[in-house]
Amino acid sequence: MVQIAAFRFDCANDTDDILDISIQAFKQLIRKIKLTKLVKKPIAYFYGIVNNKFMKYYSEKIAATGTKRHISYGFIDGIDPDWDWLETTGTVPMAG
Repeated sequence: MVQIAAFRFDCANDTDDILDISIQAFKQLIRKIKLTKLVKKPIAYFYGIVNNKFMKYYSEKIAATGTKRHISYGFIDGIDPDWDWLETTGTVPMAG
């Protein structure tokens, strides 16, 4: 799960940072499990923690370099914002 999240945020080669983030996330998961009974799916909860930590790490890394980079979250990012739906299809897309 850690390798998947690291690859998603373009951090797969930063092995020391990956290890540090994964240990922090695992400790956070264990604390949450011991202190509360809210964690129903520990693997999914762990992946959420790791994903958030890598997102924070990635945004700090990008801010430090001063470059702007966009992570694609789906097919919506590939749609041209200047494309006119009404002109092309004759209808306006429904929201939802």
